[in-house]
Amino acid sequence: MQYHMTTAVEKKSQQDQNKSLIRAFIDEIFNKHNLSSIEKFIGKGSIKGIPYASNSNDGEGFEQFVADLYKAFPDWHTTIEHIVTENELVMVFLKVSDKKKKK
Repeated sequence: MQYHMTTAVEKKSQQDQNKSLIRAFIDEIFNKHNLSSIEKFIGKGSIKGIPYASNSNDGEGFEQFVADLYKAFPDWHTTIEHIVTENELVMVFLKVSDKKKKK
């Protein structure tokens, strides 16, 4: 019988990977407005509980939601204020702004 205990280094590594994934998602989708990259981040059945993203459980509903968001706010920009990780949980605190209205 073999046992594998997750070390602090392995946990940190997984948490760092999770943070990197979130940073990439925010940058690609919400800053670069690259809707074609949604499928890179969202798989079938992974969208649940997002209001306005239709009842489809895939990236299509989310893509339509984000496209509509950009029509209403074409200069949308998202800044990550904090990322907190614990095990597989990632919490992100975001600040949204209009790039052109900054003074």
